[in-house]
Amino acid sequence: YVAMDIKAPRDKYLGVVITSLSNRLKPRVSLEDIDKSIELVKKFQTSEFRTTVLPQFDEADLRNMGRWVYGNQGGVDLYTIQQFNPEKCFDPHYEKLEPKPKEEIESFGELMKNYSEEVRVLGL
Repeated sequence: YVAMDIKAPRDKYLGVVITSLSNRLKPRVSLEDIDKSIELVKKFQTSEFRTTVLPQFDEADLRNMGRWVYGNQGGVDLYTIQQFNPEKCFDPHYEKLEPKPKEEIESFGELMKNYSEEVRVLGL
């Protein structure tokens, strides 16, 4: 069993991951390496991808994450969608943001069923 967090859609990944607190990581973040990691994770007998739904994410963002992980060959066993919790943030900027409504997170879970055999929704 192996699991991998998908922090954001590919086209927004660096903007979400590279914060003022982690700017020193910028040279080490490679979308190509993340692409390779996704394909490697899918080769395991049991795998999971996880996303914490940030307040700025919309349906298109979740769809793009699903497409990115699903890729050309599918093979996604489990995708877990988790509600954002402003009390447990590495970046203080996120502590001021409000989580999405429960119904919207549930609809994102339904959407992700297009890209995974099983979907879990946590933190509601």
